[in-house]
Formats: sequence, C-alpha cells, structure tokens
Amino acid sequence: MAGFPNYTYPAYGGYNPVTPFAPAPQVYQPMQQPVPQPVQSAQTVGSTNTQPNFFCRPVASKEEALGVPVDFMGAPMFFPDLAHNVVYMKRFNTNSGSADVFEFKLDAPREKQEQVPTQVAAFAPLDEFIDMKDTVQNLKDEVDRLKKPTGKAVKKNDASNDE
Repeated sequence: MAGFPNYTYPAYGGYNPVTPFAPAPQVYQPMQQPVPQPVQSAQTVGSTNTQPNFFCRPVASKEEALGVPVDFMGAPMFFPDLAHNVVYMKRFNTNSGSADVFEFKLDAPREKQEQVPTQVAAFAPLDEFIDMKDTVQNLKDEVDRLKKPTGKAVKKNDASNDE
C-alpha cells in the first residue's frame, strides 16, 4: 500500500481510515515511579457506599406517582406529594410481578388533638335573624312597588291634548 499516505487521527485513537489495519505509531513515555506516602493506621481501604440508592421524585397526585414506570431491580421509589402531605413509595414485587404502592401520611399525635379546643359554631340569635328577615322582606316589597306603574301617566306636553 505504498500509494496511500499514512493519515492518523489522534482524536480517534490513531485510527487510519485509509489503511485501518496499519499500526498506530507508539510514542514512548517513560513510566514515572509513584512517590510513596506514609501509611496512616486509620485510613480506610476503599470507599464503600453503604447507603442504598433510591429514586425520589416530587409529584402532585397519587395518579402521577402511579404513572411512573417501576424499577424492576426492586429499588424503592419515593414520591413526596407536598400539596397533600403524603409520601408514596412504589417498588416492584418479585413474588407477584406487580408494583406495590404504599402511602405514608403523618397523623397528628393524640395529645395534640386533645389539646385543641373544639370551636362551637357561632350562630346569630333567633330574634336578630327574624328582624333581618323582616327588613329584607320590607325592602323587596318597596322594590316591587317602585317597579309597578301607578295608573295612567299623563304627559303634560302632549300635542293631542293642546288642541
């Protein structure tokens, strides 16, 4: 293949599209020796993540949480609904092959429920109510009287009456 120039593209790892099987030129880089660091006795061997991974997405309703596809690996998925103070948990049930949805809602403790005094609805006294009803009825009667014409109205500037 002497007729083709040897093109290499460093962005593609030295790949040559004209002669793809030609070996890429190797650049010699001497290996550097790592500097030994003092060993500490309290150093951990590796970073192990002991916290489980889970999916969390805010939703506006239970229907929205039900519409999200379930994770088939069984990891729990949490959906906080801040408008209704509810957290939905959804996970794949490997025994039944369906998604289980759990609903968590904070209930007020019994002690706080007992401390809140129940407010009795305040109603107007009966005599004030009857007075107001009579006033409304009198106003309705007055409006009806003003709507009805009283007798025949005579125009003073009528041309037929002047002759």
